[in-house]
Amino acid sequence: MKLDEFIIKAKKQGYAGNGKWTNLEDGSKEFTFKEGIWTYKDNYFGFNPFAGREMVWENNNPVWIMHYYGEVIANPFTISDKEVFAFLKICLGLVKKEFPFRGPKFLTQDDFRYRNSFEGDIANFQGQEKIFFKDEAVYTSRYHGGFIA
Repeated sequence: MKLDEFIIKAKKQGYAGNGKWTNLEDGSKEFTFKEGIWTYKDNYFGFNPFAGREMVWENNNPVWIMHYYGEVIANPFTISDKEVFAFLKICLGLVKKEFPFRGPKFLTQDDFRYRNSFEGDIANFQGQEKIFFKDEAVYTSRYHGGFIA
């Protein structure tokens, strides 16, 4: 299995797939997925805002990392955090091989619209995702990462 294929599989098992998370002593939550020579960990702090990292090891050697930071910026009278994060999970479940970082470039569902803009490739990338509800920005997140030696 190639790295990009493994990342997609792991992501679909984690947050987007309602994977099993472990509460760590440092106050963070962590999801681990292993298959063959690969290990993936997603570790994050907080709820709103939140920050975290995803890492992949090949034969116990770190090879890839992504850092992210995001928050719901919606007026709580407009829409709840839970509704925004539920739509985000749908988006993250649609991660593509061409850009295996977050969700698709665009997704519209009912009153929600997701936009993911990025530059680079799996080796070195950065991007930003936003969610709109009835044309009001309600969520934003930035991410970056790439290969590590």
